[in-house]
Amino acid sequence: MHPRDIETDSVTNVPPTVRGDARTQARAAISIPSNIAEGAARSSANELRHFLSIARSSLSELDTQYDLSQQLGFVTAKVRSEVDSILDRIDKMLYALRRSLKKP
Repeated sequence: MHPRDIETDSVTNVPPTVRGDARTQARAAISIPSNIAEGAARSSANELRHFLSIARSSLSELDTQYDLSQQLGFVTAKVRSEVDSILDRIDKMLYALRRSLKKP
């Protein structure tokens, strides 16, 4: 599974009445690279670190939403496991990048 497929592949079982929650997942997923890009466009390492923290927060939000989706039966255990693997890799990359920018 590719990260861009997380949102579209996982909402196929979601009833139309709760698809708004799937849009919330999409917003959180989009927020991650958007905050990285915004931070990279800023003029200081402090600002980049700040936006990397926001990106990690969005990642946590997305993780929580997938937990709830699985508990409600909208996402299979297999999809949740694949998403966990992707989110874990992204979290490690964000953490390492933010850590590399810390003041000496």
